[in-house]
Amino acid sequence: MKVLLINENHYLKGGADKVFLTLKEKLIKKSIKTFSLGFGDNEEHSKNHRIIKETKSMLLRHFWRMFFNPIKYFQIKKYIEEVNPDVIHIHCIGKYTISLLRAIRKYPVVYTVQDYWIVDPTLLGIHSDLEVCKDGFSLQCLKEH
Repeated sequence: MKVLLINENHYLKGGADKVFLTLKEKLIKKSIKTFSLGFGDNEEHSKNHRIIKETKSMLLRHFWRMFFNPIKYFQIKKYIEEVNPDVIHIHCIGKYTISLLRAIRKYPVVYTVQDYWIVDPTLLGIHSDLEVCKDGFSLQCLKEH
């Protein structure tokens, strides 16, 4: 079996990244063919992982989270086709989300939800006036944050 793990970071930054990296180690120890894909400051490619360079601009990072990026899509898709995994396990996918989801759509996918960003882009659940967000993810809620 070939497993491709995907996470927004391919380095230790937070709890989700620790889960992602620990899972990769454990799968390898169990002799499961394990590959990983993530994003970072520098492009990197080895036998069992790929790091795609991300933009430095926070504004562009937020933009590409919500909109399709054809360059990142083709980079992601190319690596997925090289690996040809039996299953893709995604963790935090807050970078290039639309492009990533489009690239993985033909494969079986497991998604481990690590936090609330998918329904609340601020991860706080409150508006700027400190009122609790009652709408969930919506354009109105985005305006309030």
